[in-house]
Amino acid sequence: MVLHLIETTGPGGAEQMLLRLAVEYGRRGLSQMVCLRKDGWLAGEVRRRGLPLKIFPIGGLPDIPWLRELRQVARNCGVTAIHAHEFAMNVRGAILGRWLGIPVVATVHGTGYYGDKWVRRQAYRLTSRWARLIAVSEDIRQRLINHCGVKSNRVRVILNGVDTERFRYDEEKRCFFRKLYGVEGDQLLLGTVGSYYLVKGHRFLINAMKGIVAVDRKVKLVMAGQGPLGDELRKQAEDSGLGECIDIVGYVEDTPGFLSALDIFVMPSLSEGLPLALLEAAANSRCIVATDVGGTAEIIVHKENGILVRPGDAKALSDALVELFDPRTRFSLGANAAATVKRDWSIQRTADRYLEFLFSVTSVGNLPLHGSTSS
Repeated sequence: MVLHLIETTGPGGAEQMLLRLAVEYGRRGLSQMVCLRKDGWLAGEVRRRGLPLKIFPIGGLPDIPWLRELRQVARNCGVTAIHAHEFAMNVRGAILGRWLGIPVVATVHGTGYYGDKWVRRQAYRLTSRWARLIAVSEDIRQRLINHCGVKSNRVRVILNGVDTERFRYDEEKRCFFRKLYGVEGDQLLLGTVGSYYLVKGHRFLINAMKGIVAVDRKVKLVMAGQGPLGDELRKQAEDSGLGECIDIVGYVEDTPGFLSALDIFVMPSLSEGLPLALLEAAANSRCIVATDVGGTAEIIVHKENGILVRPGDAKALSDALVELFDPRTRFSLGANAAATVKRDWSIQRTADRYLEFLFSVTSVGNLPLHGSTSS
């Protein structure tokens, strides 16, 4: 049995990857359990998939009460491997695995939060000795080595993956969502998916719309996500006189349908690990404009399967989007993006690599099934 640990509650990239790996492991007959620190969106999704769920609040490291509680749970349930995500659970998972004498994979999804404090750098060096430390991009791996002092032979890269079949383009959903958002005929629709936080760079995309509507007033932007800056972004759009061109719609559950409605997917982030939303957009054959941050350039090759621009530069973003008014260019870039993801970034390939670390096998079809993992 695999015990999944994560400190965040979603819906973000790390949480989505946990769910997608759980679904893929379940398809192979692997028994699983999820442990979270609190209830929320992710807990609901875990329950919906029929996976055993434990919720235990965490304290400050080394968090001995939490470790004792989880050690007993793991022994009672027959846990044989641990897959942890993000800093707090990566460290706890490594300690727990050492206590239990079982393998641990600790996945680092993002940058910018672990290298700023000495204690966190020390914790990741310890984690790299007691667990198989995984970065989701080469950029993150280098940061762990250069900023945290993790030895290069103690951290590997396993690329995120996406269910390419689930995220493929759907014409019927395109029509539904375009009608929902009031998009008429061949009106150009730009869109993004991402939590409403400063690091996602939404404000630069709103500013970029000024240059875009100066060329074509009919262009519309829809931003899907959730987070504390939603109201602030709506106010920014209104104050800019762009309220009629920008729709900030909140969280959208049917991401494949939302993506199908778009003509161009835009990712204006200031910092990223390896953005799952970018893989999803590519699997949907969307034309992509993204900032060159984190592992983005490991997915997008400039002017081959998308367009890369400088982060924090609204004019560069605007200019790139205006260049993509040509539908033939959009189609070509989108088709190339889909081919890239299908070849290199499938969830099946990602699961294979994780299972090699967790069990030293690539097929676990003979392992006992515990609970349903239907998507």
